[in-house]
Amino acid sequence: IRTLSAIEASEQKMLQSTSVRSTVLSSEAINVTWVDISKSGGTSSMRREYYLRYRQLSHSSSENNFKILHTSDTFMIVSGLQPFTKYEVAVMVSDGERNSSWSAITSCVTQESAPSSAPGDLTVIKDPDN
Repeated sequence: IRTLSAIEASEQKMLQSTSVRSTVLSSEAINVTWVDISKSGGTSSMRREYYLRYRQLSHSSSENNFKILHTSDTFMIVSGLQPFTKYEVAVMVSDGERNSSWSAITSCVTQESAPSSAPGDLTVIKDPDN
């Protein structure tokens, strides 16, 4: 027997994550954090799962070639990224039965990587005035 309150609870829409932020850690990694509104008010004791989708942005990024990661935390470090590249990120909440819509998109640019070797074809010329 399902009570009316149980039916209403199962039909409620999942609230999407808010305050999604991406912080660049290096040339190959970003840290993404978010807030689960349903959990933050203490209104839900249900276990939550989060899906993070990201993709590299370029002039030809009309394709939906997202990579999707899964976690039970409200943060995730995404690694293996390309240096000096723009990425967009969004998060979806799931309680196992229902999914929220994707959060607002946040974007970031990874750091440039350090040069792999010293500069070549360099000639040092003494300044005659010094």
